[in-house]
Amino acid sequence: MPETSAVHAIYLGGVFWAGLCIGSFLNVVAYRLPIMRAGVPFDRKFNLSYPRSHCPSCGHTLSAWENIPVLSFILLGRKCLKCKTPISWRYPAVELLTGCIFVACAVIWGLTPMAFGMVALTTMALVWLLAV
Repeated sequence: MPETSAVHAIYLGGVFWAGLCIGSFLNVVAYRLPIMRAGVPFDRKFNLSYPRSHCPSCGHTLSAWENIPVLSFILLGRKCLKCKTPISWRYPAVELLTGCIFVACAVIWGLTPMAFGMVALTTMALVWLLAV
């Protein structure tokens, strides 16, 4: 039986990690969608993938290690590496909430279409709440 619980823990850890990564992307969507809807100057490319993630205060482009969900927030001491401006708690909160939603859906419904549907529904609602 211990092997089964270890496999289950690894499975839920992977589900949680996937949720953290999706939560990080949801932060991008919630930040950029209102700007995209308002319109940006034609001389500037702006969408969900460009420009790369950056500090809103100084414009410092984040490296890969500065973009790891939750972990970077902790390692950076909640501050931009370059200008030391505090990073909002909203970013790790959304990542953690999304990770917990993923785990809850996996525990309740397993790896089923219903779980994927509930994850999609709750994450869309979360983006809508954040972007409004």
